[in-house]
Amino acid sequence: MRETLLQDNLTHIAQVHCAHGCKKNAKGHTDHWIGYKLHLSTGDGDVPLAAYLSVANLHDSQPAILLQQSVAKRTGAVYYDLKDAVYDAAAIKAHSQAQGSVPIIDANNAEAQRQRQWSQTAPANTRHAAAPSG
Repeated sequence: MRETLLQDNLTHIAQVHCAHGCKKNAKGHTDHWIGYKLHLSTGDGDVPLAAYLSVANLHDSQPAILLQQSVAKRTGAVYYDLKDAVYDAAAIKAHSQAQGSVPIIDANNAEAQRQRQWSQTAPANTRHAAAPSG
């Protein structure tokens, strides 16, 4: 089943071509880039377990599940899935857990801030309800 899902994802992923992108950095300046991006999933000692070459303007979280599937297919092992806050998404965590891995992903501060604001403005009788996502 994992192989089928991996093959489906490889089939539907965007074609790799040289791309241009830009965004404002933390200091308010616009950063530009052109080219490609290499996404790696590594094991202990930074040994590469899977790699994916993408367009430069693809968000880092997009190939996460594809890389998880590639590692699972190659190793068949349960592992700790260490990621930074850009990968803090329910689908990425759920996929990691579904294949028997342990997701350890930093909290996305923007999402945490939204949930804090929601809980402060919600009526008292709904404070224990789950905060809406997205």
